[in-house]
Amino acid sequence: RCRSRPSITVLAHPSNLVLTHTKPGDMVAVESPAFYGFLQTLQSLGLQALPIVSDPGGGIDVKALDAAARSMKLAAIVLSTTVSNPTGQSMSLDHKRRLVEVAALHQIPVIEDATFADLHFQGDCQAAQGFDTTGLVMLCASLTKTVAPGMRIGWVDGGRFSEQISYLKRISSIGQSEVMELAIAEYLSNGGMESHLRRIRKAMQSRVYRMAEGIDRLFPEGTSFSLPSGGFLLWVELPGQVDSLKLQEKATGFGIGVAPGALFSPRAEYRNFIRVNCAIADTTKAWEGLATLATLVAEQAMRPSS
Repeated sequence: RCRSRPSITVLAHPSNLVLTHTKPGDMVAVESPAFYGFLQTLQSLGLQALPIVSDPGGGIDVKALDAAARSMKLAAIVLSTTVSNPTGQSMSLDHKRRLVEVAALHQIPVIEDATFADLHFQGDCQAAQGFDTTGLVMLCASLTKTVAPGMRIGWVDGGRFSEQISYLKRISSIGQSEVMELAIAEYLSNGGMESHLRRIRKAMQSRVYRMAEGIDRLFPEGTSFSLPSGGFLLWVELPGQVDSLKLQEKATGFGIGVAPGALFSPRAEYRNFIRVNCAIADTTKAWEGLATLATLVAEQAMRPSS
């Protein structure tokens, strides 16, 4: 399994993990591009996000992270090492090991989000926490991407910070529905989850690859992407003159939802990128939307850049 060891049955919001060892004004390293939920959480807590460039095929640049840690005080590192959001890429085991070594060298707590990890369909899925011997890595995940979006149940293995996380959980949201927890525990223990994951991985991989084929065929020259190692997202680079914020505004008028690239950077970078959700069950609707989106991209791509 993708998790490194049995998780503590403590439920926590990501903000609780950050709060265990930061104060307003602290600098927190994030992968770039980073899930906009991470960035919004850091901003709401008065923390500064430091983007560390990531390779689409290899994850966060560990050398750049090490250089940043030598030049400034980093209070934490927040990232997904397996099936990252938005790129869908996973770090190799060696890369994860080096990440943990850098964190240990500089004594930087790591918040490792594994929300999409169980949806991997290629690459290494072992968590970076599996290489941690000092308790600096906190591993968290949930069932929102694998069982049901509305099932707001998750878990965290907090390492040396477990007691602090438990305390912050109690004072922030008290607890979860015990009935729901017991139902999920029964589901996980009877083997149903494993067969479900095998089915959903196969289905998501098929949908992602079909959507990728459609983008490759319909979108204008200058469009590129890397196939993800799991999940149901595609991180797509559009021709340079396309502004994804304007594209989103146009697409919304046609009932099409895309996430503009600027959302995934604290510096509003990736203006000509979009994140595409490939998990739509209605394939007819999905293909109609993709064709319309391709037309809107082509219209922008034909205009001279301002």
